[in-house]
Amino acid sequence: MCHRFLSPHERRALVANGISAAGRRQPDFAPVIRLWLPTSPLSWLLTHTLPANDDLAYGLAVQHGDKPVFELGHWSLSAFESFAQGGSETCLRASSVFLVQAPLSAYIRALIRKKAWGY
Repeated sequence: MCHRFLSPHERRALVANGISAAGRRQPDFAPVIRLWLPTSPLSWLLTHTLPANDDLAYGLAVQHGDKPVFELGHWSLSAFESFAQGGSETCLRASSVFLVQAPLSAYIRALIRKKAWGY
């Protein structure tokens, strides 16, 4: 299954992290990609796909604001693909300026402390 919002390099990195995560209790990978919707305060940091189902990516979903709300979970890449097909205003985008600086747990700690991510 091809997800056009992911580059081939990002796709390979998600799959490789998923293979590496198999059998580990709590892997703490650095995010591979940040996805966001321009018309929404939502964004996602994805770290890996599940080896048994490469349509499900694990990561952090965040609703930004004065008091950010976040959730760790599995997110459907095919559902993201449907957003990626939207018009230019509603199209899901991969951040071209997001620089990975830490594992996912560091972003969660920053959200708990209510600090900006720096993207």
